[in-house]
Amino acid sequence: MSSSVVSEFAEYTGMLVHVNNAFAGTIYGTPGSSSGSIILEMSITNPAGTHYVQHTIQVQESYSYSTSFIETIRGQVLTPVIPTLSGIGNGQFTISPSLPNGLLLDGTTGVLSGTPSVNSTQKTYEITFANRYGAVSYSLLLLAYEPAADIVYSTTEIEITRAGGFIEYSPSVSNGVVSEWSIVPTLPDGLSFANGVISGQALNNQSTTMYRIYGNNSGGVTFVDLNITILEPAPEFIPLQSAYVVERGQLLSNIVVGNIGGNISAWTITPQLPDGLVFADGMISGTPTVNMSSIVFTIRAENTGGFDEINFTLQVLEPAPLIDSTSAAIVGIRNNSIEPLILVNSGGMTSEWSIIPQLPSGLTFENGTIYGTPMVNSTSELFTVTASNEGGSSQFTFYIEVFEPEPQFTLSTSNFLLFRGVAFNAIEVSSSGGNIASFSIRPPLPSGMFFDENRGMIQGVPLIVSPEIQYTITAENSGGTYQQLLTIQVLNQGPVFTLPFETISLTERVEMAKFAPFLSSDVVVDTWSLEFAQGEQLPEGLVFDSTTGSIFGRPAEVSPLMNITLNATNDGGFYSLSFTLKVLSDYDGDTIPDELDEDDDNDGYSDKEEELKNSDPFDSGSNPIEGFEVIIPNTEISLGAWDIIGMMTGIPLIVFLSFSLLTRNKRTARFLEQLESAKSRKDIAAVAEAYESAIKWRLIGPHQGMRLERIRAEADDKLEETERQFKYKVEDKYKQLEPKKEEPKAQFFDKVDQTPLVEQSKASAESEESDEEQIAESEESEKPTGEDSEESVKSEVEAPSIDAEPSLIDENGRQWYHDDEKRYWWRDESQHEWSLLDSKDSE
Repeated sequence: MSSSVVSEFAEYTGMLVHVNNAFAGTIYGTPGSSSGSIILEMSITNPAGTHYVQHTIQVQESYSYSTSFIETIRGQVLTPVIPTLSGIGNGQFTISPSLPNGLLLDGTTGVLSGTPSVNSTQKTYEITFANRYGAVSYSLLLLAYEPAADIVYSTTEIEITRAGGFIEYSPSVSNGVVSEWSIVPTLPDGLSFANGVISGQALNNQSTTMYRIYGNNSGGVTFVDLNITILEPAPEFIPLQSAYVVERGQLLSNIVVGNIGGNISAWTITPQLPDGLVFADGMISGTPTVNMSSIVFTIRAENTGGFDEINFTLQVLEPAPLIDSTSAAIVGIRNNSIEPLILVNSGGMTSEWSIIPQLPSGLTFENGTIYGTPMVNSTSELFTVTASNEGGSSQFTFYIEVFEPEPQFTLSTSNFLLFRGVAFNAIEVSSSGGNIASFSIRPPLPSGMFFDENRGMIQGVPLIVSPEIQYTITAENSGGTYQQLLTIQVLNQGPVFTLPFETISLTERVEMAKFAPFLSSDVVVDTWSLEFAQGEQLPEGLVFDSTTGSIFGRPAEVSPLMNITLNATNDGGFYSLSFTLKVLSDYDGDTIPDELDEDDDNDGYSDKEEELKNSDPFDSGSNPIEGFEVIIPNTEISLGAWDIIGMMTGIPLIVFLSFSLLTRNKRTARFLEQLESAKSRKDIAAVAEAYESAIKWRLIGPHQGMRLERIRAEADDKLEETERQFKYKVEDKYKQLEPKKEEPKAQFFDKVDQTPLVEQSKASAESEESDEEQIAESEESEKPTGEDSEESVKSEVEAPSIDAEPSLIDENGRQWYHDDEKRYWWRDESQHEWSLLDSKDSE
């Protein structure tokens, strides 16, 4: 039979097994070392069988301390060193050798404690635990230091920067002097430890590490724990420029942030960059695809040592415009729209357009296009268009020239017939096109004709005959030229002339003054002719000169009024003027026509007197009955019978004077009528001679004579001006003064009845008569008397030079010289100077 018994025992190293008796099968002894659990199987055999017994033996350490090395400082309480027991008991702890003074080993608990009072070098101490089962020893080292000096650092947390400035951390030592210093572990590269001082410049980064510093002396050691952290130097940026400007679509020159500080572990930029730009490791690169106004950006770099920031502005501009055109010039015509000039922009968008200088009136510049209708001319001028935006500007230059519309003009006619020496109405053009800058004409015009190149006008007086010639007038302006053709022919001027008067009144059997037309000196007449009404011709005795157009001679008989036309002809044409001619009767042959003769029968009695007294005025043998008259002594006044009767019978004097005054007024009125009806200066001279005789015979008063003289002068001036307007200029050598017809003098006053004169004298008022006598006396007194007086008067007038050309030569061979209002004459070669015409000469 077999059986099995299982048991478990705990045994301790170095201790005896607790089995007391040494029976057979007993296990005994002392375990030398801990071996953990041991299972033993024992068999007990006897005849009855075998009995198996299993024993598990657990071998454990008897006891242990937490350290095998104990350091103490003299005078300082040792932190108790307590052993760990494995469950044994009832033993005693002992130590050998003896502990330094002040330290104790508790024999029951094995605890080491106390305060060492002496220094002790390092020694090995053996602690033995013993009980009845055995004894177990445990060895340890113990050292009792001399109390170390007090070591204090300003900080136990040292934080420095790699490659930073030189550092030095020195301890504050008290209560002794450290004879030996040490530090555990070894300091990083660049730092050194000497005499408790940590110094140097760290070369490598290091996370926080604890270092123990020992300060030894003969009495002991002091240690201090320090934490040292070596940081990377903070980033330090190299300054950037303050602003960056780039154009949209333009590659950005890399913006690189320079760092002279520590290595950077992280980069950031705020705000976000515009599209197309990238920021990496402190560099901005790329090509912006959008515009952006100027914005402040901040780049930040960080590491264990700190951070650095830098600010700058970045602006993304629109690309500068780039303008161009296919045309480099605008050529327009005033008042005509131009072909627009369009500028093409291949660059950035334009925000502003400008053009200099100002465009001509009528043209418009808008958004890069020039269009419109120019209103003014413009010479070729350079213009500059500028397209601008925030990115810059672009310019385009071109020329503008505005021409005047092509000239056009018309003429009133294309054929012109002119006459030599005759001014003509200016030949003018009428412009219907653009303003004309200048005119020209080809070929040159005949002499005396002028062409106004500014107005295109032909004017002047042609001086030569010219055949029909075709001329070309050319008008020019900036727009072009225009031409018109015209023909001009210059002929001799038509023979224009004037007549001295329109009516010729002749007296039968009396030589007439030559009637000759007046011609300008440059007019030539080829032939002269006369035209009469049907059946009429010049009166007998008159002669017509067909080479001069003059009429002269002595009419043989009376002729009624007839109309005659005088024609002048030359190669330039013909000219005609009409006049009337009549021949008056002269019954008595005294050269005074009957209608003007106051005594037609020349019997010494006026026709009126004979008619009043029933006598035949055309019969010299029929005379009126004469009365008597009394001559007032020493006067030329005679008194007829009726005068004496009137005075004798007491007719009031006032009635006599009134009658005389009334008669003078009527006579004066008749002279005025004759002056007003005068057709020529010769007629005026005849009237003047008549009223001068009336003044002489007191038939009109002096004041009436003065009035007549004033009116005569005015009429004479008017006729003279008329002659001048019609170019009655007579050249000295070619014209002759018509012979002055001596008017017959009245030689019959001695035979005329003086009664009317006496009656007229009686009708004058005494006051008027007195005034007239005073005027007459004054005139007589002012007249020079005798030869000396006449010479003195003539000497006061400066005669013309003896070599002066005569103005006229009359038919009697007398030469006449006119100087203003004075007339001089030269009778023949026997004279040695010009004579001033006076009353005596005129008679």
